[in-house]
Amino acid sequence: MGANPSHPMTPPGASIKEALKERKVSQKEFAKAIGISASHLSEILNGSRKISLSFAEATEELLGISSRMLLDMQLAYDIVGAGLESGSVSNAETDTILREIDQIVNVSILLKGHIKGKASGAEKLKALKDIYGIEFPKDLEASFSRLANKCFRKSAKTGLNERMIATWVVKARAEALSWTPTGKFNLTSKEDVCRGAVKLLHENTGNTYEKLRSFFSMCGIVLSKVSKLEHASIDGYSFVKDGIPYIVITGRYNRIDNLAFTVMHELGHIFLGHTTETEHQLNIDTKSFSDEIVIPKEIAADNFASNWLIPEDCWKIAPMVTMNPFVIQNKYTAWARKNNLNKWIVLGRLSHETGIYRFTSDESRYISNKEGGVS
Repeated sequence: MGANPSHPMTPPGASIKEALKERKVSQKEFAKAIGISASHLSEILNGSRKISLSFAEATEELLGISSRMLLDMQLAYDIVGAGLESGSVSNAETDTILREIDQIVNVSILLKGHIKGKASGAEKLKALKDIYGIEFPKDLEASFSRLANKCFRKSAKTGLNERMIATWVVKARAEALSWTPTGKFNLTSKEDVCRGAVKLLHENTGNTYEKLRSFFSMCGIVLSKVSKLEHASIDGYSFVKDGIPYIVITGRYNRIDNLAFTVMHELGHIFLGHTTETEHQLNIDTKSFSDEIVIPKEIAADNFASNWLIPEDCWKIAPMVTMNPFVIQNKYTAWARKNNLNKWIVLGRLSHETGIYRFTSDESRYISNKEGGVS
């Protein structure tokens, strides 16, 4: 029996096929090593033959792919396929899969506005697949676990709720991938990209975000915005897919200094080689939760952002810091104007480095969203 082309889910064997490709192992070689015929393996990879326990265990031993994950993926694939064929797609097994997914991400938030009325479990699974590419609980759990371990440590703080962070990441990826840049990205274009972005940020005129998005698009980079979720204190996220870098920001603070630092921080990850096809970066203000969290790549991206926004040679000759915020604000505002810098980007860096935040805000601190105005 051949694979069903109308099946909404990717066959679990696809992950094995990808692993073989990455390791440059032919299907014929793998079939021989595992003790089955090449045609038998081909049927497993295309979904027309089920993954057995013995096959899953042998695959785990040879390729390192979790046998439990493979069997769970097969179960999900079978359940949805059986539901489609019988017309009876609402059953306890389907609901079990949904509950497992819901433990990792908030399914209700992801499906809000996408499904109307009372949907069956299979309809929800299909929507998760069609909109977000979510198919298997264990696969989703493994993917987010790898990201979380690189980007932040587990915490009891409400702003670092792993489930809500995972939910935002899923939404962010789907939103970002709906855009296509007009230009082609090139790592050697760092100087032009950073110089152009910094110019727009310091000017903060017109619709700054849209100007940035358009500029990045011409440079082959997608910039998008997805509002933060409750209990997920994220500033930005960057990933690369098919050679295209994607930057997603939350804009949780409507201030030009926060926008400037977040955007340049994510560019830092991209141009420093932190963000690649296999390495994603999640920008969480860990200092808000613990001074003990030290992530070298985040420090490097912070330095990249700071030095592009205000060159280090220039920053070295900035005014001396006093204990009076009023005096500091006046001196640094004048210094920023003299050096053609945005005063709030200057004061924002000063706050970040000194912990002095008691500056009097005015409308120029906010991100401009129209010609001659601010939001």
